[in-house]
Amino acid sequence: MKRQYKDFRTTFDVREELHNRKQRPGESFELFYDAICNIIDRLAVPLDDDELIEIVTRNLRPEIRHELLYVQVETLAQLKKLVQKREKLLNEEYFRRNNVNRSFAN
Repeated sequence: MKRQYKDFRTTFDVREELHNRKQRPGESFELFYDAICNIIDRLAVPLDDDELIEIVTRNLRPEIRHELLYVQVETLAQLKKLVQKREKLLNEEYFRRNNVNRSFAN
């Protein structure tokens, strides 16, 4: 049954989809990375870590990509950690700002 309904996209098509999959506004890194992994799973030959790091970094939201411009990322784990730290910082700032605004409104 698997063969009958096999995805007939070529490696080129899958790689193009991979290069076009950008992180969306408001999308967490985890969701974005999971989507990238789902695309990669359709490749016949897996990507090496350096290429995967390059693709993921290039497809991050522009403001995140800009912040990582001069950071030497050696591993995927390091990239994940950097982006997740940034997301946590932005969430903390957002909640702090909203709490301050609520305090002034009362």
